Amino acid sequence: MRKPTKWMGPYIGETILGYHTPVFFDLHTSIASSNPPGVYISGSPGSGKSFFSMMMAYQSTLSGKTTVYLDPKADSVNIMNLQSDLGDINIWNLADDQTMEPGILDPFSLEKDPAQKQLLVMSLIETFVGTLTSEQRNSLTPIVEDVLRGKKPSLKIVMQKLLARRNDPQANALGNQLKLIQPLPFARLCFDHYEGEQMKIGKGLTIITLLGLKMPDPNMDPKDYQINDRLGMGIMFLVTNYIRNIMIGNDDRNNDGSKRVPPPKTIIIDESWAVLATQMGRQVISEICRLGRSLNTACVLISQNADDIDKFGLQNSISTRFAFRVKTIEEGERVRKSFDLPEDVNISQQMINFDKGDCVMKDFFGNVSCVHIDSYDQRIFNAFNTNPFERAKKAQEGNQ
Repeated sequence: MRKPTKWMGPYIGETILGYHTPVFFDLHTSIASSNPPGVYISGSPGSGKSFFSMMMAYQSTLSGKTTVYLDPKADSVNIMNLQSDLGDINIWNLADDQTMEPGILDPFSLEKDPAQKQLLVMSLIETFVGTLTSEQRNSLTPIVEDVLRGKKPSLKIVMQKLLARRNDPQANALGNQLKLIQPLPFARLCFDHYEGEQMKIGKGLTIITLLGLKMPDPNMDPKDYQINDRLGMGIMFLVTNYIRNIMIGNDDRNNDGSKRVPPPKTIIIDESWAVLATQMGRQVISEICRLGRSLNTACVLISQNADDIDKFGLQNSISTRFAFRVKTIEEGERVRKSFDLPEDVNISQQMINFDKGDCVMKDFFGNVSCVHIDSYDQRIFNAFNTNPFERAKKAQEGNQ
């Protein structure tokens, strides 16, 4: 085994085969070792990957790193139970109509460069309606350019102009598809023009939740996506793009203008497959990972399927992998292949029988072992299993 020469991070668990040894891991050690900054976590629901993800967010924030956790299911709000340890925790609850203004994810306002604005709008529409034909692009492009030149551009105006082109069946069809999406929950975040203050990321932990946002099953054929599925993928893409712009766009310079070493940052994206499933989403994730080393930004991607990274061509961006319990032999085989294990290593049946918290880990040195993620502190275990939103709801019901 190669002898590590750099700090390996806090304790996360222990190996579970043969002689048990403690396992230490820090998201930024791979960057310090000149390895890719990406970490990939896979596993079936209830396997322990959410607990591990929350523990990494907790440890990252506790060590002073700016940490952003994009969590559509809102499981990560459990970290609020440890606010006394972490200080202020910034919550963006994008499902809250009271605090989130219409248009806060308006694609025309999320980019500064006109060319980037146009690219983002076109990519979002393609996510909403499916792959655009050359004829549809020819109809859509001049309309987006025209709206971009207006005083208050918005996706709603693009839709209206498409619907107004009654002699252009391609444009009209796109307008009608957007018209079906516009009334849906969460669509209000991106269809209206927005001039208000953008959401802020503090120096500690920022949790972004999208509770109630519907997304397709990770294994669903894209041809079977419904409009709710496409809306969910579009919203996930917009939020990830926004995080990318903030985290990578920060100008880390000294007062004299000289470049300084960027402070460590962590981006955690749950249900990452929903972003990776689109070409523009893959480009955003790829850029976060590609620039992560120079900007000292670690990126953690969480999904159900172990082979998503290989399927979407991001193998070279990932240095460390964790694969939790699987449901079938076929899923276990995909783990074996994605971890580059030889055929005579039979881990499939073992992974089906994993206890909660057990996983296969491959570190950035190429070492592979079975590891149990340890809930080493009862206080942390209790905190991550008590949703503060549910607790507040029950308390409110009890007072009625």
